[in-house]
Amino acid sequence: MRIFSFPLVGRCFWAALVLFMMGNSACQSDTAVETSQDLAANQWLFEETKTFTFEIAEPNAYQLDFFIRQTPQYPFCNLYTHYQLISPKGDTLENRLAQHDLYDCKTGKPNGKGIGDYYEHALPLLQNYQLDKGKYELRLQQYMRTDTLSGVASIGLRLKRAE
Repeated sequence: MRIFSFPLVGRCFWAALVLFMMGNSACQSDTAVETSQDLAANQWLFEETKTFTFEIAEPNAYQLDFFIRQTPQYPFCNLYTHYQLISPKGDTLENRLAQHDLYDCKTGKPNGKGIGDYYEHALPLLQNYQLDKGKYELRLQQYMRTDTLSGVASIGLRLKRAE
């Protein structure tokens, strides 16, 4: 006497696989671009401008986030950055100084997600920002009161459709 019938098990497997694939395709990410750059010796120099180039294929409203991965050697509770968004025509669309809280300055509790000794912070730069088709450039600079900002392992850009 057989407990399992292979044709039934096979049908259940394929049905489960189809349901998984349908569910997985329904949960597609709205992230259009995600890229990062590692920093040599976990240091971000003041004169070091990091440039991220990305292409927009479909005009839409987007959210642009800057993210930073930092180590315990990061000496401050906040981070000042200067950023410029350059259009496909070469025009400066945004040119701003931004202040980001990486930690609660009183308690020292990190605002980001931690894995081991590293913390990653997603920091919004632009929300519901209309971008047309073309190739854009984001330029980022650290604007702290030090020439060498220690404890920064990598920085990156995340662009996704606005909700």
